Amino acid sequence: MSRSEYTKKIIKYFAKQNKNITINTELFKSGFLDSIDMVELVMFIEKQFEIKLPQNLMTIENFNSIENIVTIIDKIKNN
Repeated sequence: MSRSEYTKKIIKYFAKQNKNITINTELFKSGFLDSIDMVELVMFIEKQFEIKLPQNLMTIENFNSIENIVTIIDKIKNN
């Protein structure tokens, strides 16, 4: 799966919640994501992309934009 496919799936995840965002939207600062939402997003990512996100990568910085999230997924999938 490519980065663009990861991006599309994550944008679709937020769209289902009626959240219109771009790949560079600051998810925490703009209120699209809080700690509870992040847990739900992590569960979605792990199931959707069949990966296990290490605890040390679950940071606000790594989850502050779709671009950052896709980078983490890509890193895990390609290692």
